[in-house]
Amino acid sequence: TAPTDSTPGVSDRQLRGRSLRRASIAWIAAIALASAVGITWRLWAGDYFWQNPLADARPVRLTDFEGEEFDAAISPDGKFMVFLSNRDGPLDVFVSQIGSGAFTNLTKGAFRPPTWALVRQTGFSGDGEQVWFSQYQQPGPSIDRSTLMGPTMGGTPKLFIDHGGNPTWSPDGKTLAYYTPDPGDPIFIADRNASNPQKIFVAEPGVHCHFLIWSPDGRFLYFAKGTPTTDMDLWRILARGGGAEEITIQHPWVGY
Repeated sequence: TAPTDSTPGVSDRQLRGRSLRRASIAWIAAIALASAVGITWRLWAGDYFWQNPLADARPVRLTDFEGEEFDAAISPDGKFMVFLSNRDGPLDVFVSQIGSGAFTNLTKGAFRPPTWALVRQTGFSGDGEQVWFSQYQQPGPSIDRSTLMGPTMGGTPKLFIDHGGNPTWSPDGKTLAYYTPDPGDPIFIADRNASNPQKIFVAEPGVHCHFLIWSPDGRFLYFAKGTPTTDMDLWRILARGGGAEEITIQHPWVGY
């Protein structure tokens, strides 16, 4: 009988053989790809590809005050730093152009913090043109917290967030996140100027949410959640809200 394939002289057996070889090659390629993906995922999960970003860093001393300096932050453009220090007696907010050796005391005794390092107390606005810091009042049994903000180069600070702290701007500078010192430390998302706040998360009463920071792509907010100084871990939540996801399960004290 004449061959049914359009190619002259090709038998059904030869066609079946070619199909089987093609199928075998496809299966082998699929298995190899799946194996490569699986191996790559296991290596990634085991931090095989992780590199220490500070491995080749060269530390440079920025301050040499007597007393304490802490809670430092660097402006978005990397040119200025702000920190807390008791160099002049009381704890104050200092700002400096990095490398200049000159320091400006922005608060001059008017800064009233509680126990330090429990929350971030100072930083820069999203555009780096202003410095924010927390102001505390204790009229009753609880501590209330507000956020003041003033020009980076010095000037009169003004109230920015009443009853809220740790403002942090998204990478594009269009959105602001902060929390309030209410039960469960509710986390809010607002416009860059703190208007139109919307609550996206709150923990259980007695649990705290500190040290808010955005992911580089602006999709997530990361924060330390738990009991300060004794049992906290890293969590994250989508900036649009939803359930929070626990990132670490170490139960230590987590800050910054």
